[in-house]
Amino acid sequence: MKKTILFFLAICLAVTAYSQQPKSQRLVLLEHFTQASCGYCPPWNTAYEALKPTNVGKFVIVRHQVNWPGYDPMNEQYPDVSARVSYYSVTGVPYSRTDGTLTGQMSQTTLNSEYAIASPFTIAVTHTMSPLNDSVNISVEITATTAFTANGALKCHVDLTESHIGFSSAPGSNGETNFYNVIRKMIPDANGTTLAGTWTNGQTQTLNFSIPVPEYIYDLRELEVVAFIQQNGDKRVEQAGYDPKITLVGDANLDAAVSAITNVPFVTCDATFTPSVTLKNMKSTVLTTATIYYQVDGGTVASVPWTGSLNINATASVALPALNCGAAGLHTLKTWVSDPNGPGMDFFPVNNSKSIQYSVPATAVLPPVTQGFEATTFPPAGGWLVYNPGNDYTWQRDNSASGFGLSTAAVVIPFFAIASGFDEMFLPPVDLTTLASPKLLFSHAHCRYASESDKLEIMVSKNCGATWTTLYNKAGATLATAPLSTTGFVPTASQWKHDTVDLTTMAGEAQVLIKFKGTSAYGNNLWVDDINLANFTASVSENTTNGNSMAVYPNPFSGSTTIDLNLSNNATVVISMFNVLGELVYTADQGSMSAGNHNISLDGTSLQAGIYYINAKVDGYTLTQKVSVIK
Repeated sequence: MKKTILFFLAICLAVTAYSQQPKSQRLVLLEHFTQASCGYCPPWNTAYEALKPTNVGKFVIVRHQVNWPGYDPMNEQYPDVSARVSYYSVTGVPYSRTDGTLTGQMSQTTLNSEYAIASPFTIAVTHTMSPLNDSVNISVEITATTAFTANGALKCHVDLTESHIGFSSAPGSNGETNFYNVIRKMIPDANGTTLAGTWTNGQTQTLNFSIPVPEYIYDLRELEVVAFIQQNGDKRVEQAGYDPKITLVGDANLDAAVSAITNVPFVTCDATFTPSVTLKNMKSTVLTTATIYYQVDGGTVASVPWTGSLNINATASVALPALNCGAAGLHTLKTWVSDPNGPGMDFFPVNNSKSIQYSVPATAVLPPVTQGFEATTFPPAGGWLVYNPGNDYTWQRDNSASGFGLSTAAVVIPFFAIASGFDEMFLPPVDLTTLASPKLLFSHAHCRYASESDKLEIMVSKNCGATWTTLYNKAGATLATAPLSTTGFVPTASQWKHDTVDLTTMAGEAQVLIKFKGTSAYGNNLWVDDINLANFTASVSENTTNGNSMAVYPNPFSGSTTIDLNLSNNATVVISMFNVLGELVYTADQGSMSAGNHNISLDGTSLQAGIYYINAKVDGYTLTQKVSVIK
């Protein structure tokens, strides 16, 4: 009996001792992955906002605006949220994580359950703004309230968020105009700060950061800071901390903006250019003074002062000094406005700056020009350029598909994600002075989403872009090579089409600019591959009385080449290839082909370097072209 009583007392003492261990109230962290063009996301966002009023101090939410399924300006401004997408292996939105481990939409029941779990830490977060509101100073004080050993690496993540971002019209396709608790920067980055793996009761650590205010912030008064401690072993978030938005001193009705940069052609052959900046007053306080800053390619910053009187929505054109165009290649002119009505603060930095690109053409190259986009660098080296006036999705290299499946990559302009506007891809300038019959060959693949008319134009200029002539123009069903699809289009090998553009009108010109211009109707993706430009004078045998002709380009070639076959009548065609010993190395029965021009791709990647002969047998007539394979 005595032993039983002693044992019972020992248990009671142990339980009492455990119950007296320090504990910290948990602040639940909800990480929510969403998107401005996600049709299923608005109900989740609405539900989370409804939880806030009755759960003040119980949870904090951060929203990751991801880059699919469509356009989202907040992701475009800060795409680094992709690191958290990878961390949690997120494959679709909406998607939520509560305290790092619980997936699915957080409910009141889930919140209550997590809130009831004590935390081994406290986190105190504070932030201040610099005197000119151009930097954020953040302090995160972490204290262990019990002994703790982490499961894997222990990290402190700090997120700068914007409490509310409101648009006058929906920026994406799902109708949402209000976005809350959006992550604008992870500090110092998505990896967070590594903490000690073992903590003793009472141990503390303070993290201090000072970062420039990102220029894409919509409203400085909405900035908040969230910090949380997470162990990578099981992704468990042990504690979160939060500092709400602070009151800033200044005039909330004062907002100067750069609304446009003009007099900057994308292509220029001049030595200098004289741009102008459009200054706009966005708020009700009359704008009387400001400073316009400008910078080319990250070089020396210069400025011009402005004085005047602008009421709300009024604009003024501010001329900059003549600027040197610089060397051949792509350049960026950045301009921004500061010090509205004197040194001080502007609460709305997102509209303070604009950038514009311009290019100086390289020395014209002699044909042939060949491009299969196999190298990972894009735009390709050697004078290729991409013009993206909307600063959103544009021409990009992608290894999901290639022309007729004969290579490893192609370029795509994702009309599926571009609501409107155009983007251009420029070839290097070419010298056609020695060519009599230049042609541009390429392959494309496209499908429509529904009835949209996405468009591809190929345009040429012989006066450095002052005027352009359209030589190829296809849109809608005429451009399409595959059936309708409501998912992002990636072509199969059979869904490509060969195209030929006759450049004879440019023959003899010393500098010809050529561009692929894609104009989006918000339909589906357009793919381009196997661009070849050369002189296509047919080399044929003596059997030409039937009017057939054949040319091969590129020649020489190392990978694939294209047979340009012109038939005067419907005919049965067989393509063969022989080496110099007369041995057959390739054959392909093309079957019955209609009269007209045909482009046939031939894969020579497995051939050894040397001289070969390509024969096209056309209803008893044989056309022959000598070619060289180089390695």
